[in-house]
Amino acid sequence: ARGIGCTASGHIILGLQKLKTGKVAIFDKAGKVLKEIVHDKQGKALYSNPYYVIENKNGDFCATDIVLSAVVVVDSDGGFKFTYTGNPSVDGRFDPHGIAADSLSNLVIADWITRQLHLIDENGHFLCYFDFFPNKFMSESPTGLCIDSQDLLFVCSYDSDKVKVMKYLH
Repeated sequence: ARGIGCTASGHIILGLQKLKTGKVAIFDKAGKVLKEIVHDKQGKALYSNPYYVIENKNGDFCATDIVLSAVVVVDSDGGFKFTYTGNPSVDGRFDPHGIAADSLSNLVIADWITRQLHLIDENGHFLCYFDFFPNKFMSESPTGLCIDSQDLLFVCSYDSDKVKVMKYLH
């Protein structure tokens, strides 16, 4: 398993990869597979290496794929919704790692290369960037994210024992 998350109903979400083929699988607490998401309706593989996985507040399953350099989002039935590959108005490579969802079903995505956090809505539309790591706080790139029930955003980086906390919804 590459990434792990929990659903609102207490199920486990895993990002799995074997022989360059990725999938997102949902398990019950006893370990029984409830759903495997591998392909879209046309049979095209959705994932290569799903790394961080979450269930959004709206029931969508969201995964950052470090090989595809993308965030792949499917609905609760596993139907493809969108792929986010970074803000098209900005040059450069997108390297998504951590992902979290807020109470409005927006997604926050940690970009390893630019050290920025991308905020997109539940339909994949870019909203803004957060520059958490310009100089002082961390010299590393953001990796892990979580958002609590009060929409506080917690961010950690690869080689640091510090956590940055921010209230970003007003």
